[in-house]
Amino acid sequence: MFDRVLKGRFPPASTFKPVVGLFGLENNIIEKNTKLAECTGGLNVGNRYFKCWYSGGHGKLNIIDALSVSCDVYFYDLSLKIALDDISEFTKKCYLIDRTGIDLPKEVKGFIPDTKWYKKNYGKYVSILGQKVNLSIGQGEVLVTPLSLCAFYAAIGNNGVWKRPHL
Repeated sequence: MFDRVLKGRFPPASTFKPVVGLFGLENNIIEKNTKLAECTGGLNVGNRYFKCWYSGGHGKLNIIDALSVSCDVYFYDLSLKIALDDISEFTKKCYLIDRTGIDLPKEVKGFIPDTKWYKKNYGKYVSILGQKVNLSIGQGEVLVTPLSLCAFYAAIGNNGVWKRPHL
């Protein structure tokens, strides 16, 4: 009898990629035809190899193609051009962390870490770079409710206008 839609907090996985992509577009880090690192099945970041879900690689993609095939490497590379705290703040501006305010009781908030949180919880020498790359594809500590994710996607379909869900 646990209401997962209102009370469940889950890593959004690839459904989070549009958040990072929108940040890149809105802040002129990328344009719709900007191609980033070639996906050969993964990307070396520091001393770690971050795999793409498709080991054969997707090649060199733009944001539209990267979203359509859900290429992890594109978002890994994009995250290297963005500060972790900027991703965190933008996620909050997309209403993915706050309660939606739906007219149902006991809705919970989501969570997105920032640099301060990582240093407090993992120590001052934590690798923010690796954490940020992981967050860029909706893995790691980022948590959202299914309802907040639905409201985010509804806003995309509504030309960027977010509306409070209701029954």
